[in-house]
Amino acid sequence: GDALSQNSSSARSSSSDEAAKNDEAKRAMDDAQQALNALAADEDSRFLDCVQEFVDAYDSVVDERSYSLADLDIDASDLAPRLRSEFECKVVQADVYNGMAWIDIDVTSKNVASAVDSFAREVAGDALSYDDEDAYRAHLKEALLDSIDKQKPRTVRVLLTLEQSDDGWQVSQSDVESLLGSAWGSQ
Repeated sequence: GDALSQNSSSARSSSSDEAAKNDEAKRAMDDAQQALNALAADEDSRFLDCVQEFVDAYDSVVDERSYSLADLDIDASDLAPRLRSEFECKVVQADVYNGMAWIDIDVTSKNVASAVDSFAREVAGDALSYDDEDAYRAHLKEALLDSIDKQKPRTVRVLLTLEQSDDGWQVSQSDVESLLGSAWGSQ
């Protein structure tokens, strides 16, 4: 009788542990989804700030033989609405253990790397058609923005690891950068 009672008690404990783990995974998914919805809506200009970081990073590695985005008079306010137009994040699942959550997220976005590749192919040799550098730069600006506009969104799965805090599950700035880097940069 004692063995049966212990097994039954152990099964109830295991079942309640599993239920608590599932509840915590649901909270992690809800917190992450809420943060990603705020990002997609550009609450507090967080999306715009990320685009600005992207522009700054891109311009910092352009050599003197190429034009930076600044040279083409393209800034974050030009790119952000184009990149947000079909941007969406959907939390798919979460596994939670010891105050950590591993969350799979499907990110749908235009791919900047693919847009730049298309742009480069499209404008190859166009410099020969322009005598005026300002007109050529204006042409490049329009061609690049048009290439981004024409990009079809694609969906990539991103794994984020979140830590639990007193305020719930937080999506950090580095998490956002990782997510956007996967969406915009990988091919």
